[in-house]
Amino acid sequence: MHTLLIRWGGDEQELVRKIARTAIRVGRAAEATTMYQGSIRQSPEVTVHNWKIGGGWVAEVRLTFDGQASAIYLNVQSPEAETEARVFGEFARRLEAIPVEEVLADVVREGDEDPQQYVRLALATGADYSEEVKELVSASLRDGQPNRRRGAALAVGLLLWPEFLDGVVEALEVETDEGNRALMTVAYRQITAGPPQLT
Repeated sequence: MHTLLIRWGGDEQELVRKIARTAIRVGRAAEATTMYQGSIRQSPEVTVHNWKIGGGWVAEVRLTFDGQASAIYLNVQSPEAETEARVFGEFARRLEAIPVEEVLADVVREGDEDPQQYVRLALATGADYSEEVKELVSASLRDGQPNRRRGAALAVGLLLWPEFLDGVVEALEVETDEGNRALMTVAYRQITAGPPQLT
């Protein structure tokens, strides 16, 4: 799945219409139909809009307004990697992404108070592996501030990079906050499809 963290200062419905127009353009170029499948309010602060491009299943596009993480992001998913990259590229050309570097600075500055900054970092990073992001998140798993550890566990659970496994196991061995332990355990299981093996 490809993810784009979007910078948008306008009206929510205006962005929904822009995504819909782009989805229709992409569908026409692929000689496929585009269907808006509606929106779902996942919580009072999170609304997800869904489109499907194709007669079979060419691509699924999701636009999420996440008030909890102060983020707007787009997900594109397709069973074919080439199709997914092409469809994602069409959206990326038409939207302003928030650069990873900007979100990294936000995490460093605000991560003590707001673990959701780590969620924004994972969304901005998307499918692209980054050593800098990996190092920051791994160090935060062992940080003295519980909010940083919580945020790091959330980011690991979104990024699912195997490079986090050793750091998650090390953090679990010393983590005292039960909520953080649970998040780290879930992240580990998502990456490995099994429980962590602690020493």
